[in-house]
Amino acid sequence: MGNHFRMIPNFFLVYLILEIIVSKRYPILIFAFFIHLNTYAQKENNIWCLGYNMEFNFNKSPAEISVYQNSNPNLYSDYTCSSISDSLGNLLFYTDGITVFNRYHDTMKNGNNLFGNLFTRGQIILKKPGTKNIYYIFTSGMPNTYGLARDASYSIVDMSLDSGRGKIVSKNTLLTKNYGNILTAVLHNNKRDFWICLPPSNNDSMFVFKLTQNGLDKTIKKFKTRIKNSNSNLFTSIQPSPNGKLLAYSTYNISDNKNSFILLNFNNKNGIINERAFIDSLDGSLIKEFSPNNQFLYLVRNQNNIGKSKIYQCEISLLKPYNIIDSIGFEITAKKNEVYRISDFELAPDNKIYISLGNGTQSQDTLAEIEFPNNKGISCNYIHKAHYLLGNHCGSLMNTIYTKNFQPQLIIKDSICSNDTVYCELINTFSDSVKWDFDDGNTITNKQIYSIKHKYKDTGDFLIKAYTYTLFTNDTFTQLIHINDIIKPALGNDTIICSSDTLNINLNTKYSNVLWNDSTTSKIKSLNQTGIYWVRAMENKCYSYDTIRIKTFDCKIKTKNFCIGDTTIFNINNIGADSLIWNFGDGKIDHLNQSLIFHIYKNAEAYQVEIKAFIDHLSITLKDSINILHKVENYLGDDTIICRNMLFTPPSNISYGAYKWNTGDSTYAIQILKSGVYKLQIKQNECISNDSIKITAEDCNCNVYFPSSFSPDFNSINDEFTGITNCDLIDCSLKIFNRWGGLIYESNNNTISWNGKYSKGFIVPQGVYVWIVKYRAVNTNNSQTKKGTITVIW
Repeated sequence: MGNHFRMIPNFFLVYLILEIIVSKRYPILIFAFFIHLNTYAQKENNIWCLGYNMEFNFNKSPAEISVYQNSNPNLYSDYTCSSISDSLGNLLFYTDGITVFNRYHDTMKNGNNLFGNLFTRGQIILKKPGTKNIYYIFTSGMPNTYGLARDASYSIVDMSLDSGRGKIVSKNTLLTKNYGNILTAVLHNNKRDFWICLPPSNNDSMFVFKLTQNGLDKTIKKFKTRIKNSNSNLFTSIQPSPNGKLLAYSTYNISDNKNSFILLNFNNKNGIINERAFIDSLDGSLIKEFSPNNQFLYLVRNQNNIGKSKIYQCEISLLKPYNIIDSIGFEITAKKNEVYRISDFELAPDNKIYISLGNGTQSQDTLAEIEFPNNKGISCNYIHKAHYLLGNHCGSLMNTIYTKNFQPQLIIKDSICSNDTVYCELINTFSDSVKWDFDDGNTITNKQIYSIKHKYKDTGDFLIKAYTYTLFTNDTFTQLIHINDIIKPALGNDTIICSSDTLNINLNTKYSNVLWNDSTTSKIKSLNQTGIYWVRAMENKCYSYDTIRIKTFDCKIKTKNFCIGDTTIFNINNIGADSLIWNFGDGKIDHLNQSLIFHIYKNAEAYQVEIKAFIDHLSITLKDSINILHKVENYLGDDTIICRNMLFTPPSNISYGAYKWNTGDSTYAIQILKSGVYKLQIKQNECISNDSIKITAEDCNCNVYFPSSFSPDFNSINDEFTGITNCDLIDCSLKIFNRWGGLIYESNNNTISWNGKYSKGFIVPQGVYVWIVKYRAVNTNNSQTKKGTITVIW
C-alpha cells in the first residue's frame, strides 16, 4: 500500500495555504486538506481482551488466542469488555466497565469503581479526536435489580501519565440519567469525530451525543423509535454498520421471552435517525452484526424453549417494514442438530465475524466463525468450532465500532476463485477520483468509486491497483490476489428414480473436503428419498456448489390377463405424476394420466410395455414385458358316452398348471359317476380358458338273475317272482303264460315282480309257468329280453 499523504515541498505548501487563506476562495479545500493531515489509527482494535485473561491478537495472521501469564487474574469472567491499542496494534489498556487495566494488566491509577456493569455491552473506548494521548471511556449502569446505577457516564484517560501506563484524570462524569444499559459509537462522516448513541430507560427515544476535538458536546439529539426501552427489557443491544449508515437496535423482555428489533437509518453527517425496517414480538433474544461490505445483516435468534440458536443472513436491500425473520433470512447455521446458544457476535479487524457459544447454561470452550461474511448464502462459510479457547470459555466479545482502521485501506476478499465476483473496497479515503486496474486488461476510471465488483475469467496471480487523486496528493493502493480454479462437483441432472432404487454419487477425490446439506462430509453419497440435495466442494480454499433435485416414484407395473382377446389390465401407483404416456408395444400409445388402464391385444406374442411418467418437468420410463398367449378352445371335445365310474380324459392332451372342474376336481382327468354337463377351466399364467362337454354315463356290465321257483304263501319268505340285478333298470315289462300258452299276467311298471296271481287277482294253482321279461339298463341304449320257467309251489 502506498503512503496516504506524500510530502509537498514546504515553501510550496506554505504558499498554497497562504494563498487559500488570503483569497478565501477555497474553504472546502482547506477543510479537506486538514482532514488529510490528520493521522488516523490503523490497529487500535487489534487486541481483544476476553474473559479469563485471554487475548485475541489480530496483529497475527491468522488471529491468535493466548492467555496472560498473570498470577492475579483480572478479567476472570464471561462478560464483555473493551480494549484499545496504539496505531501499531500494541495494547494500551482495557476495562470491564468497573475497573481499568493497563497494558501490564495492573489496575490503572484511579482506574477502579467506574459506574459501568459486567453484564451487557455497556462500555466503549474512543480516542479523543485530534489528540495523541486522551481517551474517553463511556460506561453504563445496570437495572436497579442489580443494585447498580442506571446512569450513563464517561471517564477520561491520559496515556501520557504514569510513565505511559495511563491514569484516569476524570471519572464517572454524568452523561445522562435513567439510561438503558447499552451504548455504541459511530464514526462521523468527517472521519474524525464520533457520535455516541444510547437509548434511555422507560423511553421510546434514541439519544445521540457528539465527541469532537473540543470534547464531548452534551447537547442531546433525541429521536423517536418504535421500541420502548422499559425496565423489563433487561437485555438490549445496538450495533452500527461498518459504514456508519445503519443502526440495528433490539430489546429483549425476559419476562415474556419476546424480542423487538428495528433497523434505523443513521445520517453520520448530522446524527439524524429514522426507521427503516421493524420486526416485533419475536420469540427469544436477538443478537446482530453487519457484514464488512454493509450488504448483509446477520441475526442470531436464541430460541429459549429449545436452548438453541439459529443464525440468519438477511440482505439489507430487501429489508422492509414489518419483515418476518424466517422469510427474509437465510439460515447459515451448519450444525443444525447440535444444541447450543450464541451469547455474543462481533465483526473483527480481519473482516471475519466471531461468535461465542454456550450450551444454554455455560459457555463452551470454542468460538465459532463466519469466514467470509461478505459472501451470500452458505458460501459465507459458517464454521461451528473454529477457535479453541485453551481450556477457558468466553460468554462475550469486544464492544467496538467497526471503523477501527482509519488509515485508508484496500480491502479484498482473501481467497478468490474463478468466476467469483471479487469485491474491492477503498475505505477512509477522500480522493476526488479513483482509477481501478485489475491487471487483466480491464480498468475503470470514475469519480469517487470507492467500492467495485470485478469478475476474473482466468486463473493465476493478479495485482489489483487503485490510484486515488486529490488536490494535494496522489496515492496508489495495491494488493496481490490469486485466482484459484475449482471443478464444479457434478451431481448430474435433476432426476426421478424408482422408490426401490438408490442413486449413488461418487465425487471426484481431488477435493480436499466436501460438505452436504445434511452436514455429512463423505465424497460418496447414496440418495433414495425425494428432496433437494446440495454439496459444497473445496479445493485451494475455493468453494464450488452443485444441487440436484430427486423425485422418487413407485415403478411397479401390475397386470391381469395375458390372453389374446381378453382385456389386459395395467395398474401402477402414479401418485405425484403430472402426466403419463402409455406405450403398449403393439403400436398403440395413450396419453392418459390414469393409474388403471385397459387394453386388448390382437395377436399372441411377447410385447415390451413402456410407461413414461412426468413429475415437475422430470420424467422416468417404466418398462416391463408381457407375453400374450393363445386361448385353448374345444379342448374337451364333442359330447360323449362312457361307462359309469370310468375316468374321462380330455382328448386334447394338453398340460397346464391349473385345472378347475365344476365338480371341484383339480386334476386333468376325472371319474364320471353320472351323466351331465361337465365344465373345465384351464389357467396358464394369467390366461384363463373355459370349455364344457355333455357326458352320458352307461352301465356297461349290467346282469339280471331270475329264480326257478317261489312259494306265494305270504309268509314273507320267497313270496314273489322277481329279478335280481346289479344295476338300475328302466323300460321293464313282464308276461306270465300257462302251459297252454295263455297270458295270465302282465306288468309294465319298470319293475320285474309277480306275486303268483292272475291278472284278475285269483291265486294260480301250483305248477310250472312260462315268463318273458324285457328291460334296459340305465345309461344304455339297448333293451334286453329274457325267457324262462318258474315253478309255483304251495
